[in-house]
Amino acid sequence: MSFMPPLGISVLRCVRLLRIFKVTRHWTALSNLVASLLNSMKSIASLLLLLFLFLIIFALLGMQLFGGKFNFDETQTKRSTFDAFPQALLTCFQVTVDLNQS
Repeated sequence: MSFMPPLGISVLRCVRLLRIFKVTRHWTALSNLVASLLNSMKSIASLLLLLFLFLIIFALLGMQLFGGKFNFDETQTKRSTFDAFPQALLTCFQVTVDLNQS
């Protein structure tokens, strides 16, 4: 069994980045910005939950319409298919990301 190698000091360096939030006490404009970001996290979380629900619905719809329809060679890797639910979910996510980039 292989375990994860120890992260060492790099984790401590990442934790040091949290010191920026101490500065917000003295800098009012940054404090207001951080407060508004934290307040908007609730609506962002509900929006992400709605997006995930749509991804699940379209993955199930894709499995119903396209599952098992495409036969690939055994030499090709089957990554973006609708044959299984995790693959269908990943395929819908890939389509969503590709649509946002174009």
